[in-house]
Amino acid sequence: FFHQNRRFWEQKDGVTMGSPLSPIVADLFMESFEQEALNSANDKPKLWVRFVDNTFVIWQHGLDKLEPFQQHLNSVRKSIKFTMETETEGKLPFLDVLVKRDCSHLTTSVFRKKTHTDHYLHYSSHHHPRTKTGVISCLRHRAHNLCKNEATKTELHHLQRTFELNGYPPRLVHNVLHK
Repeated sequence: FFHQNRRFWEQKDGVTMGSPLSPIVADLFMESFEQEALNSANDKPKLWVRFVDNTFVIWQHGLDKLEPFQQHLNSVRKSIKFTMETETEGKLPFLDVLVKRDCSHLTTSVFRKKTHTDHYLHYSSHHHPRTKTGVISCLRHRAHNLCKNEATKTELHHLQRTFELNGYPPRLVHNVLHK
């Protein structure tokens, strides 16, 4: 129940925003929902991966059966609606990962939205030095986890330039990136 504009209201669906239990309850609900939806589908995806409210699906039944699958998902419960983005030129972003399909295998690299600015904690800010190197370390770790081979080198080079533009001494950035 909640009070707004001198009236009391009862929430009939979903979970309370801000409650520490809400993410857990929502995740349990979505697991149950997925099981029901996938078990009752005529055609099932080869892979179904979900993080919070984002799913990554590998669909092997052709585009003509993909829209009916989405309609099926959206018919299971009226309050849950899926939108869909399909790959373009063999590429599909999923969260901060760019998944690339090359014949029969997938590769990954870091994905940044067009609105990403590469602005991070500026070196001249009044933060502890470990906080500043921690930002670099975190992005280095992401690069090594998401990229392979040449993509890793490209990402580390991008981070070197980015942190220099954010006021970091080049030697410090290099040392943290190549630790």
